[in-house]
Amino acid sequence: MLNQYVFEYFSNHPTSKFKVLRKIIIKECKGELMLSIQKQR
Repeated sequence: MLNQYVFEYFSNHPTSKFKVLRKIIIKECKGELMLSIQKQR
């Protein structure tokens, strides 16, 4: 799902906005990591 968002973002926006996208990806990854850690406990 995240990959589809990334693809749509790059096809609709210039790469100059990559920094914003990178922040979004980092937040998503951190959220998924926290969820997976909570599930393991």
